[in-house]
Amino acid sequence: MAYAELDRRRIAFAHALRKHGVHPGAAVLLVSDNSIEYVVALFGTLTAAATVVPLPGDTPVEKLRTIAGIVSARVILVGRAARLDEIQREAPCPVFTLAAGFPIEPRTSLALPTVGASELALLLFTSGTTGVPKGVMLTHANLVANAMAIVKCLSLTHDDSVVNILPFFYSYGNSVLLTHLLVGGTVVIENRFSFPEIVVESLLERQPTGFYGVPTTFYMLLSRTSFPQRDWTFLRYVAQAGGGMRVDTIRRLRDLLPKTDVYIMYGQTEAAARLTVLPPAQLDSKLGAIGWPLPDVAIRVVDEAGEELPAGETGELVAQGPNIMAGYYGDPASTREALRDGWLHTGDIARRDEDGCLYVVGRKSDFIKSAAVRVAPAEIEEVIAACDGVEDVAAFGLEDRLLGEAVAVCVTTSSGDVDPAEILRICSRRLPPHMVPKYIFFDNEIPKTASGKKQYFRLREKYRRSVDVDGLPHPG
Repeated sequence: MAYAELDRRRIAFAHALRKHGVHPGAAVLLVSDNSIEYVVALFGTLTAAATVVPLPGDTPVEKLRTIAGIVSARVILVGRAARLDEIQREAPCPVFTLAAGFPIEPRTSLALPTVGASELALLLFTSGTTGVPKGVMLTHANLVANAMAIVKCLSLTHDDSVVNILPFFYSYGNSVLLTHLLVGGTVVIENRFSFPEIVVESLLERQPTGFYGVPTTFYMLLSRTSFPQRDWTFLRYVAQAGGGMRVDTIRRLRDLLPKTDVYIMYGQTEAAARLTVLPPAQLDSKLGAIGWPLPDVAIRVVDEAGEELPAGETGELVAQGPNIMAGYYGDPASTREALRDGWLHTGDIARRDEDGCLYVVGRKSDFIKSAAVRVAPAEIEEVIAACDGVEDVAAFGLEDRLLGEAVAVCVTTSSGDVDPAEILRICSRRLPPHMVPKYIFFDNEIPKTASGKKQYFRLREKYRRSVDVDGLPHPG
């Protein structure tokens, strides 16, 4: 699709939304995998001055209903026509499919509103520390600021192109889309990473100038495909974000791509995507680092009192800049906790070296980072706790070369006859794939503090030797 056609269709889409009663500031759920229709719907909704709430195409109906209620959704747009009836039965508002059920009609008599930079553009739902999904509020200004900073760091121009495998409903994938559209580049949508060799063939066919991935992406390409045997001299750069990548993977990627710039980046949904970048020239000297702040972003490493720490000492990484979220939707308490004195508290523990280069050394919270997606243990625990015979459960992450962290659960039972296959069946039905446990351990008790809080670090220490980083159980 050419830019002129995208422009025509997003304006028509915005008029169609207005006809269906979508007023400025209204929330529109966009439940879809990557597609051209998704892009039209995204920019059409923003053009109507409404707020996009993007969600995976396979989001369970129960979760859709919950989020639609939280944001008082005006309409739900569904990418998969096959899900229309299923979602319509449960949805609290009108539901349309992008393919056929939401026709783009001639302009209505309703004029399109002016969109302000400070107005809400995206609500990206991410897990909170209580297990309840949090809606990260990103304004148009947040998105533009971060896109411009990334464009500058990666030297993107209209000559750049990307074969994109990252979901647009994910902040990292959304930033890949926005940065390329900002410079007039080319985005090739590739949804077949479940068959990674096909992606290798797609890259060779399209020969883009850039490619983006999370640690899992590069591990899969390096270990499960013909990627190491192919010629990649056409790639100007590759970029990695979405969690820390193992040093050995970085080294191997660099060795295989001697003429390609390798960028290591770090960020959060709350920062409209990215906060730091390690330039390719420093990859060897600062191996394992996340680099320096993006343009217009300030970063500090602070102690519990909020005082900045000297080089070499570890503390919480906090950030400030025009890309930082407006807050969490409908959750002033969590917003106050995350945004203190104008700084975003990331929950990551980091240190700074004498050159000012940043290194993340751990996570402050007990989030599990599975397949580059943050998962709150409580979300998994709530589902498993409802299984017959389960007395208590704790979910935690174990190091996994493919997933970054694999979801593991420790279960105590009241009768001793709980079937792990039944737990997996229920989890598979009620949770997205990246949240379904890979390992189930049964034990007599779950370690807790005197006040009754689960000690997840003790579970990680106890069970980490039960598996290796390739996700294979150790003998015995």
